[in-house]
Amino acid sequence: MNYCTINGSFEEDFFCKFIEEVKKFNQEEPLTVFISSFGGLNSVSDSFRYFFNTYPKDVTLVCMSNIDSCAYSLFMESNTRKFVTESSTAIIHLPYLEITSNDTKDKKNIIYKRMGKKGDNRKTVEHWIELFSKLGNSKSDIDTIKLGNDVM
Repeated sequence: MNYCTINGSFEEDFFCKFIEEVKKFNQEEPLTVFISSFGGLNSVSDSFRYFFNTYPKDVTLVCMSNIDSCAYSLFMESNTRKFVTESSTAIIHLPYLEITSNDTKDKKNIIYKRMGKKGDNRKTVEHWIELFSKLGNSKSDIDTIKLGNDVM
């Protein structure tokens, strides 16, 4: 069995260090990864997800403290076994939004625009709302998320 941690911000150099360490592991054994992160770059979260989904053996993700922002989406959308420790917390919100606190008159149009260029693989706002709904978040939480705010 291989064990490692992801404890920090999802930045490119952090991902590279993780890969360097994991390359030393026996790829014929399962991998257990303990995660505690406030999030970071969505592109790094996507890279972690690709790595976990293509790892040659079973991967288990363990939330050991907090999984926030893109760390949450990595945890929930990876095709892995998952375990959440009893004292863990999560903060979710919509990614890729540029909403200022002063811009309220046209907030709905800003929130519901496509997040990314046509043809790319970024998710739409509707994808995230659907995911958060399926995970059992209340209507009140979903309404808060739609406004661009965090929900814990």
